[in-house]
Amino acid sequence: MVDMIQLCETLADAGTTPIYGTYRDPWTVTQGLFDYTVGGMVDVQAFYRHMHDLGTAVGPESPVSFEKTLGEPVTRMTRLAAFSNANARSRGYGDGNTAMAKGKAAMIMQGPWAFGEIAKTNPSLDLGTFPLPMTDDPADRKIRVNIDLSLWIPEDSRQQEAAREFLSFLMKPEIQDAYNREFLGFGTRNDDDQKPDPRIAQMRGYYDDSRFYMGASQFIPRMIPAENYIQSIAVGAPVDPTLRALDQDWARLALRQ
Repeated sequence: MVDMIQLCETLADAGTTPIYGTYRDPWTVTQGLFDYTVGGMVDVQAFYRHMHDLGTAVGPESPVSFEKTLGEPVTRMTRLAAFSNANARSRGYGDGNTAMAKGKAAMIMQGPWAFGEIAKTNPSLDLGTFPLPMTDDPADRKIRVNIDLSLWIPEDSRQQEAAREFLSFLMKPEIQDAYNREFLGFGTRNDDDQKPDPRIAQMRGYYDDSRFYMGASQFIPRMIPAENYIQSIAVGAPVDPTLRALDQDWARLALRQ
């Protein structure tokens, strides 16, 4: 974290915007700043397992909570957000991609899905990826991997055979590999030996060593306006009271359920 802050300070002193912020779109804050900072410091799966066990008991006196457990990571998130462009709160996802393509910032908190959009403006731009260092121990560094694409057949489907035939087609190496090349994904087959795109090659070792986590924002039920809470923190709302409100929403939802 110290090295990351020093890098941002060096870039800012040289007149370069360290991190391009697109805080107008709440999802870019949650999937970017929030997920990366929390995942770099907290065992996300263990945290939410404990939160579900506590349910209505989540609050100021509970052993874990958003305020108590995520307070430090989110505070560090605000330190990074301070190195964003001055107009970050009025810029969205598309603005960020265009700005990066034009060299208006050194970094952006995004995933490989953004590379294709950036390439539409500047296909020759040399870009890469790295795990956000949130502690000073390199062993703590992991990458965010969300399971948002999967293949499955409902048990009640009346077209099981046709569905299996279609899934078998999608699982063919020539189909999988072409998709992964186009959308910058890592292959999951044991015999997949294609080299990853240079823009994400830096992440392959973390993936192969299972040094990854699912984004913390993805475990919060959609009935809770977590994106808006996190967005408000990124643009200046106080950390503790906002996370406390998130705790209260979690406990209220657990009571209703």
